[in-house]
Amino acid sequence: MNNSNEVFLKNALGGELFDLEYLDVNIEIKDQMLSILEKGTKTELILNVLTYADFAKWGKDDIRRFIDWVAAISDTNADIKDNVLYKCYNPMLVVCLCGEFLGKIAEARSLFGYECGSITGDLVDALGA
Repeated sequence: MNNSNEVFLKNALGGELFDLEYLDVNIEIKDQMLSILEKGTKTELILNVLTYADFAKWGKDDIRRFIDWVAAISDTNADIKDNVLYKCYNPMLVVCLCGEFLGKIAEARSLFGYECGSITGDLVDALGA
């Protein structure tokens, strides 16, 4: 992920060259993906990788970190120059994937259900802003 070798990563995930459960149980991989999202780089790549994640196996802290990141990009009052949604090349993809992940999180962890629903609505509003 750090070497910008997106083609290899996409082929490795698509061909399932390694056990996809690795994304759910390896703390370092999750931390690195969340850190990359928080930096605002490679947003679409990391979100595409997360399509293989099983959020039911994620810890509360990791889920909280992801939800906080999504809440930050859906904040329409935030400064535009700092908002990842305005920097990425495909904001529609980011909104759709984040909405899908929030739905998966809400199903897997009822603790986050209401918050995920609320943030999903904010995401749609942010796209129209």
